[in-house]
Amino acid sequence: MAFNENSRVKIPAILHLMRMGYRYIPLKKQVRRNDTNIFATTGTNVSVLFLDKLADSEHIVLMDASKLGQTVKEGKNQRTVLSKEEEARIVETFNSKEEVEDLSVVVAKAQVQEKNYSFSAGQYFEVKIDYVDITEEEFQERLQGFEDRLKGLFAEGEKLDGEIMGNLKGLRFGPFDSAQGPPPDSAQGPDSGG
Repeated sequence: MAFNENSRVKIPAILHLMRMGYRYIPLKKQVRRNDTNIFATTGTNVSVLFLDKLADSEHIVLMDASKLGQTVKEGKNQRTVLSKEEEARIVETFNSKEEVEDLSVVVAKAQVQEKNYSFSAGQYFEVKIDYVDITEEEFQERLQGFEDRLKGLFAEGEKLDGEIMGNLKGLRFGPFDSAQGPPPDSAQGPDSGG
């Protein structure tokens, strides 16, 4: 085998991704949009990595565009379709290497190393916590509501535990008694003709 980009990079990468559960789509079966050169028929979330040896490695742009687009149902499948404006926004954000809230983050190589080389943009987004001012009375009402709901769920769980235990105690080992009829979950046996 020749030692070239195919044998040293592409084929090992494809094999690794297939072992991870990704599906290989040969070039002849790929459907791409002519206007954007983006795969149009992928059935999973798509991650795209742009690697450039000459690029600045201290300003790595990571993007999560999962909140963009509109979900479109096609038969049993659904996919997310980006508008022209959203596509342009992604390209512009990437080219300008800017941080956009809930879309992109610019990280240094050291940060990526600290996260065990994870390229998932969500791991680098700043966590924001929205605080809502409520009165002590509102707090007590909410707390009481949670307690009431939990008590109801616990009671329902105890009832189900009793039913399960009763069903287990009712199980018997032995030959099937044809006088009692078939068990409820086996309406069609081997001799039933169905």
